[in-house]
Amino acid sequence: MSVTMQSAEWGTSAELVRLLDQANGLAHAVGRSDAVERLARARARIATRRMRVLVVGAPGQGATSLVQALDQASADRLPGASFVDAGGPAGSNQPMVPEPGSADVVLFVSDAGQEYGPVELDTLARIRAQGIALAGVLTKIDVYPGWAEVQRANRSRLQAANL
Repeated sequence: MSVTMQSAEWGTSAELVRLLDQANGLAHAVGRSDAVERLARARARIATRRMRVLVVGAPGQGATSLVQALDQASADRLPGASFVDAGGPAGSNQPMVPEPGSADVVLFVSDAGQEYGPVELDTLARIRAQGIALAGVLTKIDVYPGWAEVQRANRSRLQAANL
């Protein structure tokens, strides 16, 4: 029997480890040592796998500062996560769209100085279409006193775009 699932349906690594442990027990019970070994290798890969968090945003939006802060916090609060600052294409002011399978989670960074425009909405739609977990991060709220209005406007634009 073959089962195919999309990565978004798999659940957490802990859930996968539990499922592999159950499958391993079943394989052991029916004497399938070959399956027991394969399941044990798969479990080891998943149990030690780091969550890949890609931080994307146009240049100057605060992605690098966010990655630095997350890296400092990750050892204590976010074990097993690795953070990558994914700058846009060379010579471009456009945010990067990650390659499929390159990240488990994407944090889309924009500063509180301006609302999402067509470029940001297009980038978010392209990332979302890949099925990658996606969250928006509003940076520099200490610099822009009107950040809450920008946040509300961004939410409205996301809803209007069905994102």
